[in-house]
Amino acid sequence: MRVVIRKKLSTVIFIFWIFFVCANHIHTGNANLHLPVAIAGGLIFAWSIIKNYSVCKKLLKPVVLFAIFALIAVSLVRNVAFYYWGFILGHIGVSLGLALTREENAINYKRWVVFMVLFYFAFYISNKTFDTMYNLASENMVSIYLLLAFYLYYRSKNKTKFATVFLATTSLILGYLSGSRTGLGCLLILCVGLIFIYFLKMRNGNAFLFLVVLTGVIGALTIVFWGTSIIREVLYDSPRIYIWNLYTTQLNSLKNILLGVPFSTHQAFASYYNNLHNTFMNIHARFGLIPLITIVYIIYQCIKNGIKEKQWYIVLFTVLYVLRSLTDNTSFSGPLDILIFTIYFDTILEKQRFYYGGV
Repeated sequence: MRVVIRKKLSTVIFIFWIFFVCANHIHTGNANLHLPVAIAGGLIFAWSIIKNYSVCKKLLKPVVLFAIFALIAVSLVRNVAFYYWGFILGHIGVSLGLALTREENAINYKRWVVFMVLFYFAFYISNKTFDTMYNLASENMVSIYLLLAFYLYYRSKNKTKFATVFLATTSLILGYLSGSRTGLGCLLILCVGLIFIYFLKMRNGNAFLFLVVLTGVIGALTIVFWGTSIIREVLYDSPRIYIWNLYTTQLNSLKNILLGVPFSTHQAFASYYNNLHNTFMNIHARFGLIPLITIVYIIYQCIKNGIKEKQWYIVLFTVLYVLRSLTDNTSFSGPLDILIFTIYFDTILEKQRFYYGGV
């Protein structure tokens, strides 16, 4: 009976996120979604704690610190605490539910990956045809949802050969169709990394030789297909540097350093698509210094525990999270925060051997 309940709750999480993917606005969370996000995520959060209190107590220590200080910051500076609290609670709740329902086939992640790939191609085609579609989503944004879906699928299939080949091939194809240079880089790194990890798992002595050769081939293809675009971005297009410089100049008071830069006085948001294009700056701007330090700590724990437990895919996806975060402001309005919280919860479950508690 408990297994049936867990699978039904996992399906609810899946349906909730399909809705959120379809309805979410490019790069910034749709303001109309804060209530369902808060309710659905809050229910999952509460149910997870009720059914697995001893496990959740160990998982949530740094997350609680993050949430408390984030709520204080948005309450004091922006007077929109419920909006931000809704996203925080919703995303942590979904991550907790995903971590505690990780047993085989609790969610049919294969269907999720297929859905996301089709979703990606739909927007790829529509963006080449209808400019207005770009206001709803982009290949760039969908590629980040793919990163989350790929992590969940790879984890659920126990890192099998089929999962490795399927995701590596899909990443390679979608990488070259990606609408962003960072998206391209991350998907290509994912392709190489997954195959390299499989070679290590099989104790193949040619793993490092393969890594060098495949990296060289993919690097050459990237120069052929993307070389001009990358050079143009580096040499002639510098709005990100301008925004980052503008942001740092506003860290001129202890209040702004501790609680973040208020959006109302942040001139950069009036220019480059209302977007800081850096998740870590975005976390600091919205939630303050303590939540930023907490996220850095969570990243450190993911990498440390992944190396210690020899769960190399954990290290790979954490590094990809960092790379995406450096040039994209999609955390706390998209899937990157779900990814890092889920990875963190997984590393603690691996470390403590609290497998498959279920919600």
